[in-house]
Formats: sequence, C-alpha cells, structure tokens
Amino acid sequence: MDHKKSQMTKKERFKAAISLQETDRLATDMWAVPEVIQSLKKYFGTEDEFDIYENLGIDKAVPLQPKFIGPRENVWGIKYRTIPFNGGSYEEPSLQPLAGYETIDEIEANYIWPTTDWYDYSVIEDQLKKYRDYPIEASYIALMYFYDQIRGTEQMMVDFALNEELAAYILHKIHTFSTAHMKKILEIVGDRAEYGQV
Repeated sequence: MDHKKSQMTKKERFKAAISLQETDRLATDMWAVPEVIQSLKKYFGTEDEFDIYENLGIDKAVPLQPKFIGPRENVWGIKYRTIPFNGGSYEEPSLQPLAGYETIDEIEANYIWPTTDWYDYSVIEDQLKKYRDYPIEASYIALMYFYDQIRGTEQMMVDFALNEELAAYILHKIHTFSTAHMKKILEIVGDRAEYGQV
C-alpha cells in the first residue's frame, strides 16, 4: 500500500492498533542510533529527522520530554563513557551510583532519590503542539531497567537472590518517583496521548 494514500491518520492508526482494532495498514514506529539517523538524513537530503519518517511512511511515536533541571548531570546520577567503534560510538554506564552500597542505611545516607521538582513540565504543552499530528507517548516506566542502570546487572541479580529487603526498597523508590513523574505528565496531557510505556 502506498503510505501517502493511507486513509487513517498516524494518530488514528496507532490508537486503533493499540486497541486491537483494524487499521488501514500496519502501524509503525522507528528507533535508530545517531549514525543511522545521520546516514538517512544524508540519503534523503534533509536536516529534519521527521522528514525521514515521512519518506519511509513511518507513523513515529513521539515521547514527551519534560526538561530536566535537577542538581546533577541526569536524573539517576549515572556517569557514562563513550565507546567508539568502526562507524560510530555508543554510551555505556561507567559509574552506577548504587553499585557500592550493601545496606538501605548506606543508600539513605549517601544517595539522593530524584523527585518531580527536578523537572520543568511546562515545556510539554509546546511539544504537544509541535507533534500534534504524531502518536504521543506520555511517559516511560521500566523498573528493572532503571534498577539495572543505577545498581548494575550483577548486583541486581545478587539483590534479588540474597537481599530481598534491599531489592524491595530500591524497586519501591524507583516506582514512587516514576509514577509521580508520569502523573505530572498526564495531568497536562489528558487524553492527548495515545499511550504510555509501563
């Protein structure tokens, strides 16, 4: 099917697919590393990433991004290093802020858990206007992924196997912030988003 002759809008198609309803064609999204996006921009002769999606017939779900204004480099306090490879590079954690702690008391004494005060949510309204023709992702919650990023994969597995109290504490803290963060976004978005990832 010629995507330029599709009868449903991007938002209608995405909403129908999520609701398990019939669509005029397959609803599509696309994620790519920066090197691929840059190559596609060059191929299509554009500097606008969304021209790529239009040319490829990708519906493209747009995640809302409140502005981070917190007291450290990123919300969880993770340090990253750049790993080069032939054709590009990628980021991987070099310092996971909870990796060295063995007790809840140690974490409470040395780590500051994020709060919604660390975000400016007023920017969301402009994002909704800018991407009004695209499916909107309200927010993203991934308890295990966030746990892994701040604690490390090996230590996370050890926690689950040998220290259920500590694991439950960390999961509770991640969940408390993540749900509060999503609620802040949804208070602004209302029914203008197609979905959220949980």
